[in-house]
Amino acid sequence: MVSTDHSKTEYERLEFLGDRILSLIVADGLYMRYQSEDEGDLTARMRFVSNDNLDQILEDLPVQFLKEIAGFRRNFSLTRPLNPDDIEAYLGSYYLKNGFEETRQYFTSVFADKIDTFNPDTDYISKLKIHCEQNKILQPEYKLICTEKGEQNKEIYQFMVTVNQKEYGPGIGDRYSRAKQQAAKISFEKITG
Repeated sequence: MVSTDHSKTEYERLEFLGDRILSLIVADGLYMRYQSEDEGDLTARMRFVSNDNLDQILEDLPVQFLKEIAGFRRNFSLTRPLNPDDIEAYLGSYYLKNGFEETRQYFTSVFADKIDTFNPDTDYISKLKIHCEQNKILQPEYKLICTEKGEQNKEIYQFMVTVNQKEYGPGIGDRYSRAKQQAAKISFEKITG
């Protein structure tokens, strides 16, 4: 593990580094695995590394990996729930300690199943953004309208999306990103349907 005397700035620097390394690992893997796909298809698959997607799959990652991240976070005295920034900061720290090849092998094994099952067609946040750009519509704005306690005291989030001053939603989910994704889906289907 990494030494325990860290600052917020160091954590953010590790997060910056880890974000770039994760993108490289995933891009390399996609390039090698999907050799018949063109640049546009590979770019769509790269949405896997978006914070919204990572947030959605966070709870489904291997338990041992999540324990490693939790232990790493304790070095920074972080008490908030795990989020994609933690994956990136941990990856940055792991890379500095172990080098690129070992980092690539380890993180590829952690994310392999998730990358294989990731479907860019279900990434409605990106689809809505792209649709708005292509049709010269103002970019969507997401607003958290409500947080409630659900079953087993789990947080339930509700989002509204505003596109061209019209509200769509609400999107509801047990993770911040799932609620946002559902709101984007509702908006996308109403706007394009």
